[in-house]
Amino acid sequence: MYERAEGTPPETASTQAGIIAEPDGREHDYLQQVVKDVWGTSQNFFLRQGRLVILLQASTTEQYAEGMAAALESILGTFRFAPSAATTLNELYGTNRQWPTLDDYLRMVQPAETPASRCDVVCQDATASAALALTPVTTVTQSPSFRATEEEYNQRLSATQTRQAQIIPTPTPTPTTTPTPRPAGPGLAIYDGASTYNPLPKFQLVYTTNEWKQSEEGLDHQAIAGCSLALHPPARGMVGPTTQRQAYFGGYTWDAKIWVQEGVIGYTLNTDNRYFLLELRWPKDGEQSVRNQCEQAGEKVLDTFRMVG
Repeated sequence: MYERAEGTPPETASTQAGIIAEPDGREHDYLQQVVKDVWGTSQNFFLRQGRLVILLQASTTEQYAEGMAAALESILGTFRFAPSAATTLNELYGTNRQWPTLDDYLRMVQPAETPASRCDVVCQDATASAALALTPVTTVTQSPSFRATEEEYNQRLSATQTRQAQIIPTPTPTPTTTPTPRPAGPGLAIYDGASTYNPLPKFQLVYTTNEWKQSEEGLDHQAIAGCSLALHPPARGMVGPTTQRQAYFGGYTWDAKIWVQEGVIGYTLNTDNRYFLLELRWPKDGEQSVRNQCEQAGEKVLDTFRMVG
């Protein structure tokens, strides 16, 4: 078929023929075709039964091509046909018609003769462009009146910017003050805070004044150096290995994300579209016992969390 349709088989294909014999002595011709391309190798076995051809096909990579061929050839040898098995398409389909011949199929797959190519729009554009004469661009010089107008504009712009700078006062930074603790009983105080993300509702924490003191960021432990509660931390991204767990403070379930190398535990609460973020911090290079003491003391304070307002 290759020889009649294309002259010679393609370089990527190879064929070889063989015969399988059934136990009763009947023989069937087969043709093995191997096609290689960028995707791998296709193994095609064409087995003839009378004028019918059965195709057994598989595709694999070049590495497993030989093994696949052997497997297909082994399967091919197990084919058995009943003595009354169909040998033509009419017997197979129970019809009596004239089926297309091989030559008919070849005429269908062979490319038809194409008329002489004509020059399309792209071809016409390229041909016309090649014949165009390029006109050099003349150098444009600015007139004296244009330069004078531009200079006047720049002077007015500079004067306007100077006046605006004189009108807008330089903001004076407001000194940050540490809030005054609010007593909540003997040895206790209340911390009034608000979420970094929403002003309401506010929240309160109760802490012992002999252990904690209020600071600019929240509460600092007085006995464990470097141990602190950041009660309005800014949103920030931290990298490094993390572990996660859940914590229960003030009747709410919090998500706790631990950055061990950074010495930070971030506690988040998201309930009824109200979002709170609190952080517990300890020295990065502190011993495990220091972290445990800080975590225990900090979560004791966080367990007094309640929303107000």
